[in-house]
Parts: sequence; C-alpha cells; structure tokens
Amino acid sequence: MAILKPMIKSFKEALALNPKFKFEIKNIFFLSSTRDNFKNQNEKDNFFNKWTQYYFEYCQDSSFVYIKDNKILAYITCDPKEIQANSHQEQHLNYSLFKDQLTEYPAHLHINALPESRGQGVGTQLIEHLCSYLQNRNISGVHLVTGANAENVRFYTKNNFSFQLQRKSNNTSVLFMGRKLLLEQQIK
Repeated sequence: MAILKPMIKSFKEALALNPKFKFEIKNIFFLSSTRDNFKNQNEKDNFFNKWTQYYFEYCQDSSFVYIKDNKILAYITCDPKEIQANSHQEQHLNYSLFKDQLTEYPAHLHINALPESRGQGVGTQLIEHLCSYLQNRNISGVHLVTGANAENVRFYTKNNFSFQLQRKSNNTSVLFMGRKLLLEQQIK
C-alpha cells in the first residue's frame, strides 16, 4: 500500500503496512547518531538495539513515525511510564541520574529525523501527536535526556520542554528536559 500524503502512524501500524520501515528507522537512527565508528556490523547492530529494541518490543503503540511519499521522514519512541521500566533504565546510566523526576515526568522520548526533513515541522508534529496520545492516557509529563550544550536544546525548548535540570555524569553535563501534560489538558 503506497502512502503518499503525510501521516503519523504508530510503530505497530507502520510495520504492519511495510515491515521494511524498520530498516528506514535504523537508517534515520544512524544518520542522527553522534557515534559512527564501529569495529564490525555486530557492534553496530548491538548499539542500535541498545537504544531501540526496547521500544520495538514493548512500546509499539506509543512510538510513532512520520510517513510521506511512502517513506519515513522521522520517528519518535516513547515509554509512557518509564518509572516502571527498570531493566531498560539500568542500561542507560544517565536515566538513573534523574530518577527523582520520573513521578512528575514519567514518559520518556527519543526523536530523530532525516537530515533533509529537519526544520520543516515534522518533529514538532510528532511531539504534539505523542503528547496528545499521552494526555489521553492521563500521563502527567514527558521528558528526555540530552547533552547540556547540545544543538537540540533549542528545538525542545521551542516545543514546550520548559523544565530543565542539569547534572554531571562522568564529567559531562547532562540535561533533563520535561514537559507537563495534564496541566496543558486542563487549560484547553
């Protein structure tokens, strides 16, 4: 089935339409990653799985892709209640740094887009779609963790991730950014 007009689909829906979409997600992941040097294909696959496999296995309904002209331009992965995903958290040291924030901001996201799709509103549409999904499930907030001086901080600030908390991890400044959701729902 050809998908020509832009649409947002859950991972589950997208992979049912076209199982090859997983390869497109993997391509976007590596085009967005700061790491590009691997000893071999196995190490590269393990790196991809470390950051994405959990979402493919447990969060297909809460992770979304932006599809246009039968091609994935961007994706957003989300664990709606990361506070319950202890085994996933243990793999990623930076998440445990902010465990005290997970009650207020329980959902966690990652977002990546093809370089040529950035700056066109695709990421903002995915974030808004995800936030609506989470609000409908009474999730109080969503967060992400990034580098304190990363270029993406401005993008997240523009998308209402107004709570910021910086901590150190292995001599690196790590930034927790949160967006309240239930408050937004009450205002509307």
